[in-house]
Amino acid sequence: MGSSGETHFDAFDFSGAFTNVISVPDLPDNMDPGCLFLLLAGICVRLDPYVSINFSALHFHGGTPPIVPRGITLKGWETRCNSVNYPQKLTLEGEARYPLVAAPDNKGVIFTTPEMRLPE
Repeated sequence: MGSSGETHFDAFDFSGAFTNVISVPDLPDNMDPGCLFLLLAGICVRLDPYVSINFSALHFHGGTPPIVPRGITLKGWETRCNSVNYPQKLTLEGEARYPLVAAPDNKGVIFTTPEMRLPE
């Protein structure tokens, strides 16, 4: 993911739409799930289960990892999944081709079609 978590902005996002983040952690109750922060607004959102955040990723933002309390040993099942849904400029303008899924029997990749990108 490269700059994931670090302070960054997504220069290729479409300015007419928002990025959406949905948090789905599976962590013990005594573990902090971390947060997503929006620097310009001065907002820090705790990534509790099913929190959804909409924001412009064209502004600086970042996040923190889950925080394990001192003296606690991880058991190995702890996870935090964040679904990040972002509107890439090239996709919304119809100039991009993005892989959708792997083709059956390892025969390449199936890409998004123009109808999927530009429904009109």
